[in-house]
Amino acid sequence: MSSKTNDAESLSDAVDRFERTLDKQIDIINEIDNKAEHITRLLGVFIGAIISTIAVGFRITDGDVTTITSYVFVPFVFGVVFLIAAMTMSTVTYLSSKFKIGLHYRPANLLSQKSYSVDKEKHLRRTIGTYGYNIKQNKQVIEVNSKRFRYALVFLLCGVIWLSTAGIIFISGVDPSIAWIVFSAVIFVTIPVSLYILTGSYLTLDQET
Repeated sequence: MSSKTNDAESLSDAVDRFERTLDKQIDIINEIDNKAEHITRLLGVFIGAIISTIAVGFRITDGDVTTITSYVFVPFVFGVVFLIAAMTMSTVTYLSSKFKIGLHYRPANLLSQKSYSVDKEKHLRRTIGTYGYNIKQNKQVIEVNSKRFRYALVFLLCGVIWLSTAGIIFISGVDPSIAWIVFSAVIFVTIPVSLYILTGSYLTLDQET
């Protein structure tokens, strides 16, 4: 009897720990969603402001775009494309979050029936099995959403860098040769930095655990 009581206490402790783990997982998923939502809103405003600026510029110049050189136009287009890609990934991250919590509806239906006799140890083991499955599924959601959000941040970083490059070249009015050197330098900087972030090489924990 004492052994069975100890088993039930150990199982109850495991259930409590799994519940706290599920709660923490849901907090992490919600935190990722909130960050993705904020970035989506920010990019929506930013892209809208860029389009409005272009429209005003066209009106002021009566549609004359001869002053826009290729070494300004190309990084500008790259920047806008990266910002749109970042907004897309943030939106996908926000909309694709699905997580599991608690028990299935079937145990609830069984427990609500008066004719159903409950064995505490058996019930706890079933609960642990369900929680373990939910934790596994939520872990996959966290990994996928974290990866998508990482892509969104990289695209955002690249978009800001390319737009800044286009703006600096346009305002400074540098020679075409220098402009293309800057253009190439940005490529050589953004590619390794992006790969470094996307591969997660900076993470200190083993990603397989």
